[in-house]
Amino acid sequence: MESYVEVAFLHNWMSTLLSVWMALFVIQRPLRGRRVLLYSALASLYSSLAFFDHAWIGAAGIELLAFLFVFYRQKALYLVSLLFRALWHATCFIFWEGSFHLGAFFPWVHTPIYLCWLLYGLLFLYLYTHAMTLMKQKFRYGCTLCGKGRPLHLWGYMDSGNLLTHQGLAVLFLDEAYRAQLQGTSCRICVGSIHGKREMEALRLWCALDGGARQQAYVVFVDGLRIRGGYRLLLNLKLLSMR
Repeated sequence: MESYVEVAFLHNWMSTLLSVWMALFVIQRPLRGRRVLLYSALASLYSSLAFFDHAWIGAAGIELLAFLFVFYRQKALYLVSLLFRALWHATCFIFWEGSFHLGAFFPWVHTPIYLCWLLYGLLFLYLYTHAMTLMKQKFRYGCTLCGKGRPLHLWGYMDSGNLLTHQGLAVLFLDEAYRAQLQGTSCRICVGSIHGKREMEALRLWCALDGGARQQAYVVFVDGLRIRGGYRLLLNLKLLSMR
């Protein structure tokens, strides 16, 4: 059976891009959007045109560079994106038939592959407001903390490594200097670090990222907290799921 190179490139570009977006939605890690677009296009273009001996070396090189400079060595995110891509290719093969080359799917000319593209379009629309937030790789967010007193608005640093939760709520870290400005329900929570685990005082407050929904979170006070850039509030990546 025959397959058009242009159709194969377009299909694999969309499949790769959608797979990365779905992985971002599941793993909740930030990436640079332009690098993701470039990686998806380059990997798809190479697989669609490289029909020579040992072409797999170039494909493997592209994936290695993507793992290092697009996914920033985040193994879980990269592997989940590959898994989603493989599942999409397998689904297309079952419903629309085709062939494979260098990890890319080549739909046959007589198959209505546009039906798959319509499905892709619906998923792109759904993921746009979720995955795109994580692809902006924006680390500086305005955040309003609300206790029993006046609201406190600060610029915080979004740390992709801070996924700490307590009783299902995100845990934020704030400089001890702001302790007197906030009032809320106090409790003790266990906080783990490279130095081990210890119990720390936390307040249960309402918080909201600028332009986002208000939600409850725990705020742990750290004496002398300073983050590069002058930030004194360390945000939790799980807050993005409520934007």
